[in-house]
Amino acid sequence: MTSELYGSRKVGAALGLLATAAGLGAAELVVGMAQGSSSPVVPVGQVFIDRVPTWLKDWAIEQFGTNDKAVLVAGAMIVILGLGALIGILAIRGERIEAYAITSVIGIVGGWAVLIRPDPTFAKLLPTIVGTAVSIGVLWYLGPKPQGRDEQGRPIVMGVDRRQFIQGAVGVGSLAAAAGGLGRLLQQRFEVSAERASITLPDAVSTVDDVMPSEFELGVHGIESFVVPNDSFYRIDTALVVPQVSKDSWKLSIAGLVDNPIELTFDDLLARPQIERYITLSCVSNPVGGDLVGNARWQGVLLRDILDEAGLQPGAEQVVSRSVDGWTCGTPIEAIMDGRDSILAVAMNGEPLPAQHGYPVRMVVPGLYGYVSATKWVTDIRLTRWEDFDAYWVPRGWSKRGPVKTMA
Repeated sequence: MTSELYGSRKVGAALGLLATAAGLGAAELVVGMAQGSSSPVVPVGQVFIDRVPTWLKDWAIEQFGTNDKAVLVAGAMIVILGLGALIGILAIRGERIEAYAITSVIGIVGGWAVLIRPDPTFAKLLPTIVGTAVSIGVLWYLGPKPQGRDEQGRPIVMGVDRRQFIQGAVGVGSLAAAAGGLGRLLQQRFEVSAERASITLPDAVSTVDDVMPSEFELGVHGIESFVVPNDSFYRIDTALVVPQVSKDSWKLSIAGLVDNPIELTFDDLLARPQIERYITLSCVSNPVGGDLVGNARWQGVLLRDILDEAGLQPGAEQVVSRSVDGWTCGTPIEAIMDGRDSILAVAMNGEPLPAQHGYPVRMVVPGLYGYVSATKWVTDIRLTRWEDFDAYWVPRGWSKRGPVKTMA
């Protein structure tokens, strides 16, 4: 060990960044190997999304629009790397226990974020566990280590020299990049793009052939087309990473205040009579003239038919739908049963739902803002009374019913 090397803040920051990068790279590799897991950044980011005040979310949407999640991820990465640099400075000064302890606490926070999300599993915890262990291992490998005390009782700290440190840093950095890259490559196995492309949609028994979108085109520059293409349709949700839900594993449970609970698979939905409808969705945060609104041709199954089969009990007032990522939505039951053609959608503009718009199944209810009507990746429906459950946005100060009102 040389005092010139150890004790340097720059070297400490470099050590911490290397340890952090190695931990994240190892975590990404685990994500690529264990289906259903996610990067440690994701559950922590989701907790942040769930906990921030409504005004901050509104501000983020207003400032960044559909890029708000990319900004959040970038911000989270800056915070993580900053903490890593501080940890590295502690380690380079010989304060190893403190550095290890802070790293472990960060790992525990990541584990806690996983455990409070829906359906926690060991596979979901594994990336955080492995990433934390690898970060501590790098701190130990390249950091100084006490070797007893001198005659005056001062600790003797030994470690690698400058050349060994640089060689080790290059090796760790290369392994971290390789692990992260391989992990990203392996994660593509779990994406649903190929599965979507293989689906043959059934013909709809009720179509919109009598409505020609061209009749509604005004030809005015700057005005969105009557039917918004899928890749241009706005996206607002709380999922930090788009869920990749296979149609083969997807199920929808319908229970609560019903006489006959129902469980449906994707094939069950495709086997039912399909309808097509042009339906406009709008985010409650959309300003006049904003782009958080769009119209599309949706195909799916009438939700009221399914609820009729389930048999609504007296007192049922709201349909509580839950996404695979835990987000909840409370829809007035009259908005589904009053004939406005609310659907469980399986297709959008003639193709299976894109993953970012709810593949394999989402709810679409006309006449309501999205936060009370348009649950993506829907996997659970419960019939309740209004006083029995407050959906995601209600405790955050938003209206329970969310009707769309005329604006000018």
